[in-house]
Amino acid sequence: MSKVESLKQALWEYLDEHSQREVADQLGYSESYLSFLRSGDRPVTEELCARVIERIPSLGILGYEARQEIIDERWRRMRAEAAR
Repeated sequence: MSKVESLKQALWEYLDEHSQREVADQLGYSESYLSFLRSGDRPVTEELCARVIERIPSLGILGYEARQEIIDERWRRMRAEAAR
């Protein structure tokens, strides 16, 4: 399982334990945005990872690892495009 998928799973478990409104307030997102994330209509972004690291300490390491994975993937794509 990728680090991003691990973060998503942990975030959904966190949402199951807390109200969606509470988590939305913690992260500074709307409840509808969290619903889009949960349904897969929105991807986990570097910004979301950063907010998780900063605002939900119990998920911080997962947020950090997922953020690094997103950054590494972006760099791989950029290098591949530059090599063409």
